[in-house]
Amino acid sequence: VNRGLFIALFRYILTIGERGCYRSALEYCKLLLSLNYEDDPLTVLLMIDRYAIYSRQYDFLIDLYDCLNGSRNLYLLPNFGLSIPLARKLAGENPEKRDKSKMSVDESLQDSLIMFPGFVTRLLKHTSIGGIRNLEKSVLFGKEVLISESDSLGCLLSLYVARMHPLWSSPNILPWLEKNIQIVLI
Repeated sequence: VNRGLFIALFRYILTIGERGCYRSALEYCKLLLSLNYEDDPLTVLLMIDRYAIYSRQYDFLIDLYDCLNGSRNLYLLPNFGLSIPLARKLAGENPEKRDKSKMSVDESLQDSLIMFPGFVTRLLKHTSIGGIRNLEKSVLFGKEVLISESDSLGCLLSLYVARMHPLWSSPNILPWLEKNIQIVLI
């Protein structure tokens, strides 16, 4: 496929995403991903979650994750590791109706917090997480985490927090996040 087409579509996605046309950006991400699913040369998978969540296409994101996780190990990407529990929470997943083979939304978030502790440290720069004392001094979420993580993981987490902190800081999500951070710290 033409390299120029890929770059033009990618830039268009960024432009319409900056203008708040999240659903259109999501649809163009789907198109770009479908052109070269195997290689994903412009790493559309690193931004498709943002557009899916902002356009309230939670089920699409969850289905995409379920479909590709086995072959692509998406759980290793911070954006999917953190956005899937967020999408499940925003979709209002009912604990009684969930598949018993899947983790609960809370367990899924707790696993992601343990796997990507630098997320909490970076999110603290954008919001205050109340009710949790000495979070910055904790072994799991302290500033030492930033020193010990790889540069590439740090970059991915910084990008994710920069794009998604308004949602994680929202009044209906922040208490849920705080509750799960406290559980992880115990």
